Amino acid sequence: ARAEAACRKAVALHTTLLAASPDDPDANAAAAEARSFLGHTLAVTGNYGGALAEYAVAVHLADKAVAADPADAEGTLTLIRARSNL
Repeated sequence: ARAEAACRKAVALHTTLLAASPDDPDANAAAAEARSFLGHTLAVTGNYGGALAEYAVAVHLADKAVAADPADAEGTLTLIRARSNL
């Protein structure tokens, strides 16, 4: 329960940051990572539907990051990890 709450706080923080800079590739990648971590937390507690939903959002955000900066290796790695979770 504490891990999920911490992940949800991180998602909320990154959502706020992303709202201020929706086209920033770093903000999108960081938000994608936060969503992936929440997805992992949900998966280990048996909430597979919730995990898949978080993973799907992570892929969307990581796609935006790579589209904004295709040369960024970290963004590409975030996208690869997000897609592998699905």
